[in-house]
Amino acid sequence: MILVTAGILLLALVCRDLFQTVAWARGSAARGRIAALLIRDAVWPLWRGLGQTVRSASLREDLLAIFAPFALLLLFTCWISLLVLAYSLILFGMRGQFWPHFGSLADAVYVSALSVATMGGSKSLYLSRWLQGLLN
Repeated sequence: MILVTAGILLLALVCRDLFQTVAWARGSAARGRIAALLIRDAVWPLWRGLGQTVRSASLREDLLAIFAPFALLLLFTCWISLLVLAYSLILFGMRGQFWPHFGSLADAVYVSALSVATMGGSKSLYLSRWLQGLLN
């Protein structure tokens, strides 16, 4: 039950951060935002420091100009990875409800990643017992 709760809390945190970053009309000063911690506090200071080491003004401008697209891709990758982890915790916490049972957290991560990427076929996914009853 702890894993399910942790997965739901992580899922809520990621969804809140995604909403506040993408859909919110104005900036949010909420604490614990993934986007702010990752981009503003961790990546931007490093990127800016790297830019300050470049002597040529045009090269420095080019380097600093590609930060926004890089940051966007980094944020999407981070959000998707955290969503996969959140769903994996939920699936692994409910592993008794699936057949065959998940052998490890890695199995739950695999199924969650396939589901998020929509590359998994229905035959390769673990199905809950009630869903198996509906399909049979």
